[in-house]
Amino acid sequence: MWEIIEWIIWIILAYCSFSFVFGCRLLTKEGRGFHLATGVQALFFFIITILFLAFDWSKFHILWITPVCFFWARDIVFPGFPIFTPVVLFFTKIFLNIALIGVKRPKTNQQEINFTSQEDPTLKVMENQKEIEKVIKVLERINQDFLSQGIIESVCSITDGVKKLIFKDCGRYISIIQEGKSVEVVVYSEIVNLSCDMLEKKSTIEEGRLTEEYVQNLLRVIDLSLDKLAELGDIDAKKAEDQKIIIRNNLGR
Repeated sequence: MWEIIEWIIWIILAYCSFSFVFGCRLLTKEGRGFHLATGVQALFFFIITILFLAFDWSKFHILWITPVCFFWARDIVFPGFPIFTPVVLFFTKIFLNIALIGVKRPKTNQQEINFTSQEDPTLKVMENQKEIEKVIKVLERINQDFLSQGIIESVCSITDGVKKLIFKDCGRYISIIQEGKSVEVVVYSEIVNLSCDMLEKKSTIEEGRLTEEYVQNLLRVIDLSLDKLAELGDIDAKKAEDQKIIIRNNLGR
């Protein structure tokens, strides 16, 4: 009885594994591309399927190994691990190149990390990985700088919001960085933009969802970020001061 249940579990895993591969082939054929983490998940599912078929292991372990690998695949891609991530990406490239044999490969969609291009995807991914690692390190440093300046923790977490924005459209941000814009300038600019977006939603202030303390700390974050952009040479000091005045005027202060 238990052996039958084990094989049912393995069959479901095998179905999911082939579904991932089929999905990658279908997305490639349609020219939509797919996220790198999806490719890593497909590789992990395939490996688990083969291992539990080849070895006499209890297939009940599939019930916890599979979800762990599913969610871990995303952490391997972003933020990644120094030695382990490049190795996984290397084998993911080989696996996907085999899985996509026979599929017509249109040009890469710039908004996605994509394995449907004629270009070597591993080189592109590795370049992107380096830039993403830089972004994460800069965001962590800025968060600590804000905390050391006495900014309340709930406002310092705006760096998490910036991280989500950059990851959501990483292709565009990576292109900007690779064109010569420093990571610090990109990050500080997005901190200012996101902070201003929050402050410009006057209803949130009027309805009390943003406390006065929060607003004051958010203004300090903007001031510090503008000063840093001036220090980095992205804007001049006068423009930075003018921006501070404009932002406060818009809030009626």
